[in-house]
Formats: sequence, structure tokens, C-alpha cells
Amino acid sequence: MNHNLVEVVKDAAEKYPEDIAIIFKDQKQTYQELWTRVCEIAAGMRAYGLAYRDRVVICLGNHPDAIAIFWAAQKIGACPSIVAADTPHNKLLYILKNSGAKHFFTTKADGYSAAELNGLPELTWVIGCHEQAVTQEKSVRFVDFIRSSEDEILREPDAISVDLASIIYTSGSTGEPKGVMLSHQNMMSATRSLVTYLGYRKDDRIMAVLPVAFDYGLYQIIMAFYVGASVVLEADGVLPPVVLRHIQQYQCTVMPGLSSLYALLDTYASRGSFDLGCVRLASNTGMALRWQHIEMLKRLFPAAEYFSMYGLTECKRCTYLPPADLERKPDSVGIAIPNMQIMVIDEHGQPCPEGVVGQLIIRSDMVMQGYWRNEQATAEKIGIHPVYGDKCLYSGDYGWLDSDGYFYFVGRMDEVAKIRGRKVIFSEVEKALYLHDDIIEAAVIVRTSEDEAESDIIAFYATQNGQQLNEFELKQFCGGILEHYQIPQVFIHMTNLPKNANGKFDKHRLRERYQEKLQGNTV
Repeated sequence: MNHNLVEVVKDAAEKYPEDIAIIFKDQKQTYQELWTRVCEIAAGMRAYGLAYRDRVVICLGNHPDAIAIFWAAQKIGACPSIVAADTPHNKLLYILKNSGAKHFFTTKADGYSAAELNGLPELTWVIGCHEQAVTQEKSVRFVDFIRSSEDEILREPDAISVDLASIIYTSGSTGEPKGVMLSHQNMMSATRSLVTYLGYRKDDRIMAVLPVAFDYGLYQIIMAFYVGASVVLEADGVLPPVVLRHIQQYQCTVMPGLSSLYALLDTYASRGSFDLGCVRLASNTGMALRWQHIEMLKRLFPAAEYFSMYGLTECKRCTYLPPADLERKPDSVGIAIPNMQIMVIDEHGQPCPEGVVGQLIIRSDMVMQGYWRNEQATAEKIGIHPVYGDKCLYSGDYGWLDSDGYFYFVGRMDEVAKIRGRKVIFSEVEKALYLHDDIIEAAVIVRTSEDEAESDIIAFYATQNGQQLNEFELKQFCGGILEHYQIPQVFIHMTNLPKNANGKFDKHRLRERYQEKLQGNTV
């Protein structure tokens, strides 16, 4: 049994050396070639002073080298963090400083001033990938950084199961990013659980269009290598028609996505002729699939089974809805994944009865070690299980369990507001909006007046045909489903709702758009 992530790639190279690991821009990389690349980079890391338990930040977007660097760091027992290529400059500097990264791999090695680099005392080298030249004193070209793999291939991996495998930084849309610390044991346990219920196979070809900086995207690579499958890796910013063409061209069998991605693919698929019958499995995470999304999936992938899933970076995943239950329990995000136990508790820490809303807590060896260099945030999330007395994750997410143990997500702690003395859960309002035949995207925010005397619900939506709906009729529609205090006071139509790097609706940007509307600008 693999004890660390490095052994996943090493074993695949030994068992399937000539099999395809990654397809990227029509170039194919075998498992043996991938392992050689990993060892070349690991040898370079040692030559440039990286040591056991040091940190590495990787900012290359979706690229095979980002994947190889991730595993190379782990081979010498270091801890990598992959961050999105479009991470704002100031946020990236924060991550570099917070992580204490010693090596920074980037496509913009010359994008940092001497003063900025001097403000990062733990950083020793900036490695410029895919660049012709670098000029900063701490910089080196990637092509000059790597070394021969000959000696490194013979060395056993340094990491053991309790070492940190990665620090995954959350998006930090409402504050500074937090670094989720995951050990090799955490990530290997999650990989085994995911592969078990999803049933990934060696003969699969997995469409990897999601950012590898997003844990949902990263785990597609890990699971593929775990079973010896192939990954079709798409570069950042790939256009939907290209994704559709590649699914058909490479006969992809697994399609992980988000509802926002599926909506885009469905729009473009209707304009062309694509045979996507090769897809046997499609998955979604973040929220229960709405009927609109299920219809999209049926149109796109007529031969596929659909897995709706829910989770947090802090424990990878919590629940999944078996395909057979998609119509039987359409509003649920499913049952606990293998090797995980979930419970819903009230404000006194006692288990809630069936059907009663409370906070979800999670017990498993997949639960994170904590937040890097943030003891206060760790103490808020990691605590003692009220029944079993051992470590558990207090998710901050609210919902309820039915008699069969299926979880129904209601909302996050920061997405509940008091409106005229009554509690409003944003997701309940969003769920009602999705019942409208024309609405394909919906998100809710709350605006509180300056004197905090009252709050208004603001609803953003996008439609199938791009047309704005009548606000009075929308309020009437909501009135047939929601209580009066839950009905949005303002409806704002958008062609597409803004998303963050993880493909989720960016509510920080929605608040900015609302402020623009108040100031008389076009939304």
C-alpha cells in the first residue's frame, strides 16, 4: 500500500512505463517520461538547496511541469503549494511570505521587484519556467535548474505518511488566503476513498480542464496516476469548443466539472456536432445538481452516470450521491464517502434529530492537520468530537440528515442573515430561483444598510436565452415558493455570473457589481 503520494507516480512508472500519463496540447508523456522529469526536477531542487520539510510554491497554471514539480518536491520530502496562474500579485506575495517558500516556480520570474523579493527572507530561488531569460539576482531559468535524473531515480522518497504533502491555499475572497495543511496520509486516504466510490479504472481517459490549483482538479491527476489511467490536461483559458473536441478526439471516459462549466459546454455543444458518447462518468461538486444541470448532462453525455458531490478543502470531500439516487433524492448531496463519518449537531454540540438543521462535523483521517501558521483559525475548525472524543472538523456548513443518512446542504455559516428578524439562508433562495424554467445561474447576497437597521436580499441571475426577466413576475414566482421575508428585494440580470478560480460564483465581485448599479453604472 502506498504511504505517500510519491509512490503513486513511482509505482505507475514501474508498472506501466510506456502507457500514457498526460496528453497536453497533443503531446503525450508516458509514465516513465513523467517519472524521469520528476527526478530531474528533484535533483535540481537538491542542487539548489531545497531540503526536507521546506516549502515550494508553484504558479504555472495547468501544465505538465506544474504536476512534475509538485511530485518532485514531495520526493525530497518538501511541501508544495500549487496556486492559480491568475492569482493577484499582492495575494501571491502574501502566500509566498506566509508559506515561507524557499523555491518559487513561475512563468513571470522577472515580475517581482528587488524590494518585493527582499521582503521574502525565506525565499532563496525564483525559477523562471518557459522564459527565455531571467535577470533578478535570486532567479534561474528552469532549463538551467534541472539536473540529470540518474542518481535521483535510485534514491527512495524521503517523505513518510505523517509529513505534509501539500499546503492548499483557499481562495480568500473575503480575507487573506488560509493554507490548508494536508499530510500524505490525508491525501492518500482521500484518494483511496474517491477511487473506491467513483470507480476510476486503468483504461479511463480523464478530462482535466479544472485548475490543478483547485483541489478538485488536482485530485483528478492523483486518482488517474493511482489507477494508471491517462489525463487529458487542458491549458488555462481553453475554449469550450476545444474541450468538446478533445473529449471526442481522445475518447475521454471521465468528465469532472462544475455546473458553470457544464452550462458553457452545453451552450457550445448545441452549436456544433460532437459525439460525446464515450463519457461513462461525469461528476460535480459544490452543491446538489439542479434539474437544469441534470438536463444539460443528459444532453452532453447521454451514456454517462452522474455523481453529485460535496466537500471542503479541509477534508477533501464529505458526501456523494450515488447515480441511482439522483432522481430519488434530488435535493441531497448524498451519503458520507468511504472511511468518513458525518454528524449534524446543534449549538450545544448535541446530535440533531433527523430533519433538524445543524452544523456538519466530520470525522476521518482525511481531516486536515490545520491551517498553516494560523493557530486561531485552526482552533475554530479542528476540535473534539462531542460523542467520540477524538479529532473532528467543524465545517461551518449547515444542513440536515434524513432517516437514510443522506445529507441536505442548507448553507454556510457566512451565508445566513437576519432579515427583519427572521433567519434567511441564501441557498434556499437560490434553490427557489433555480426552479424557474428560464434561470440557469443564480446567486444571492445581502446588503445591510449603513446604520444596520435593515437588510435587503439581492438576487443575481442568468437566463437560458440571455434575456432579462420581468422583476414583478420574478417576485410573484418567488412568492409561490418562499416566505415573504425570503423574497429578494432586487433582481439583477447578468449574461453570466462571475466565477472565481475554482469555478464557483464570486460573491465578492457580485457585491462590487451591485455597488456599481447603485452608482448608476451598467451591471
